[in-house]
Amino acid sequence: MSCLFEKELPFMWSLLTTGDAYSEFPMNHIAYSLIEQNDEQYNHTDDEHDSELQRIENKVNLILKILGQMMHANSTLPDKARVKLGAEELAWYNPEAKVDQYYQTTLYLNEDHCVPIKMIVKVNNLESGWCHARIEQQRLDEQSAWERWVFRQHRRNVAIARAQSK
Repeated sequence: MSCLFEKELPFMWSLLTTGDAYSEFPMNHIAYSLIEQNDEQYNHTDDEHDSELQRIENKVNLILKILGQMMHANSTLPDKARVKLGAEELAWYNPEAKVDQYYQTTLYLNEDHCVPIKMIVKVNNLESGWCHARIEQQRLDEQSAWERWVFRQHRRNVAIARAQSK
């Protein structure tokens, strides 16, 4: 699968040694929750059970938002970079990269929350200085949240392009 769209966002990377090629990132779960909560549209129903569940979800989302703001107060974002994103790969300009190298990437998909998504990627292609890398070892729930976010962004870009061409 290839990259679906290009975006400028706070991004950084670091080369990993072969022994470091597997890591878990517990904060990714919170970052994905914040991103999905930010994109979600709530459906209000009159059912009492649904409204109780909605109140609980709203409280959890508020806690996540507060956590994101607390983290934002204590951190600085890396410089923005052009990054090409897809469901299974990402690419960034890095002419020094070599095929089969592993990198840890850090992406800030929503600058309001300042909670990064961290991924291990393996370089599979170099093209005019752009390093194309396959996303490695994401948990199933993280992979699913990543794919939903990528495809939502892709659909938004297509809709904006169509609206501008009319």
